[in-house]
Amino acid sequence: MYINPTLAEFYDALERHDWWYCMSDDHSVYNRGAVAEGKLKVIAKKSPEHQTLFDDMQAFHTGKTKVKPEIPK
Repeated sequence: MYINPTLAEFYDALERHDWWYCMSDDHSVYNRGAVAEGKLKVIAKKSPEHQTLFDDMQAFHTGKTKVKPEIPK
């Protein structure tokens, strides 16, 4: 993951992220997921668009909404 990804690159990273890592019985899976999500949260703070994309993707992948964010152009 780049330090300053485009919205499209960030979208791809969010799609690949294991949003359900916290449900794992394997502590190493949990740790990797927590670290990865922490990095995504840092990137999300780069711009309001990145933050909105993170929030929308998190809501979609955790079942809070059924509307999947569109791929940024």
